[in-house]
Amino acid sequence: MLLNRFLSWWSAVRHGTPAQAAPSARPRATEADFRWLVEGVRDYAIFMLDPRGFILTWNRGGEHAYGYNPGDIIGQHFSVFYPADDIRARKPERDLELAAAQDTYEEEGWRVRKDGSQFWANVLITALRDGQGKLRGFSKVTRDMTERRLAEENVRSLLREEAARAAAEARAVEAERAKREEQRQRTQLQVTLSCIGDGVIVTDADGNVTFANPVAEVLTGWHSAEIIGKPLESVFNIVNEFTRVPPPNPVRRVLETGVTVGLANHTMLIARDGSERPIDDSAAPIRTDDGALIGVVLVFRDVTESRKA
Repeated sequence: MLLNRFLSWWSAVRHGTPAQAAPSARPRATEADFRWLVEGVRDYAIFMLDPRGFILTWNRGGEHAYGYNPGDIIGQHFSVFYPADDIRARKPERDLELAAAQDTYEEEGWRVRKDGSQFWANVLITALRDGQGKLRGFSKVTRDMTERRLAEENVRSLLREEAARAAAEARAVEAERAKREEQRQRTQLQVTLSCIGDGVIVTDADGNVTFANPVAEVLTGWHSAEIIGKPLESVFNIVNEFTRVPPPNPVRRVLETGVTVGLANHTMLIARDGSERPIDDSAAPIRTDDGALIGVVLVFRDVTESRKA
């Protein structure tokens, strides 16, 4: 703000604006004092442009920021400070047009040093006019903000990393919660299936046994610990009572068709010890919430007594 006031004051002194000009005996000394002040500033590049954008003055801050000494840069067009893409897009000309239309134009963007390296700059362009309002040129103030931008980028990067880490931790917590809930439901289901009076065998999507309740152990003659992971056909041995031909495996039929199926009449279950008993059964698909088939549940019962009845 103070720098802008100085520039406005200097413009008034240079062009003799009645409201701000000093007495006639003092303008030259006042302008010299102000020029000395501007030229001594090191943290800001402060220089003058003619109405077309050619550089008229240069200070120590310009040498520090851009790497040019006055002999190198005075007389050149200020577009030399812009990246090639900005020059092709006519950005230098548009910046002057905006400054002329608005009196001031401020932005941040990349600028180019004499050695070709780039830095992030805060730029303020101010239109300078005479007492009649005619455009006499522009003042341009540039400050190197690269360190601030890098600090901001580092903060943003840390925030992104922290957000990603927090999201990963949240996902891990949710996954663990879902795993515990799945285990709870699985345990509850196993307890429920263990208490019912029918034989129950559960398989995965490949037809391998994942669970057998106590009734299924009694009817097949196999302990569940012995059959977990084995194909159902190896423990659930069934044949037609009269033809002795094995009927289609109910679990395989469910896996192939995706629908509930039941055994034909006169199906006999041959237990591990060779004993036989007539059974009735049905097999149904097990699906996830999105409909994917992940296994089969087989429910069967001994119908010997009902046959006798």
